[in-house]
Amino acid sequence: MRDTNERMAQLLASSPTIVYCLRVQADAAHATWVSENISRILGYSIAEAMQPGWWLDHLHPQDRERALAGIGSLLRDGHLSHEYRFRRGDGREIWVRDELRRVSEADAPVGDIVGSWTDITANKRAAMVNEARVDVLDRVVQVAPLESILETIALRMQAIEADMRVSIVLLDEAGRLRPEVEEI
Repeated sequence: MRDTNERMAQLLASSPTIVYCLRVQADAAHATWVSENISRILGYSIAEAMQPGWWLDHLHPQDRERALAGIGSLLRDGHLSHEYRFRRGDGREIWVRDELRRVSEADAPVGDIVGSWTDITANKRAAMVNEARVDVLDRVVQVAPLESILETIALRMQAIEADMRVSIVLLDEAGRLRPEVEEI
């Protein structure tokens, strides 16, 4: 049994997926356990992650309503898979796929939930880049005004990387700033 526990601890410590347990009672959920790799992956200690309200405090504000609405689905259907943005300990924002399953009976007064978080940031960025490429190419094919195309490029790139600010400068044939250019 000790060998099995040690192997499981090693597997969890090296896994790219954070595993956790929740207890739901009277429509309130609180963490009862989280794998140690949370420190390596998200930059938070186990003690921090176990604090009431920790998850909600680090959930991206624009994703809160949708993520919280999923909890009802979890309680009703017994499972939930959803994606949202989450703030790491270093302040960076990542995309997380959160998979949850109820492990207790649906009518139990106390519900036990197991879940896993996987960082899907790279996949989300690739999808957003592809969507931006399609949007820009559609505008080119539709012969949209240049300003509209450039604005789309700037806004899409800024949406992909929140800390990025895009500036596009148009030059004439002599390498001088074109006089009709407005800041996008």
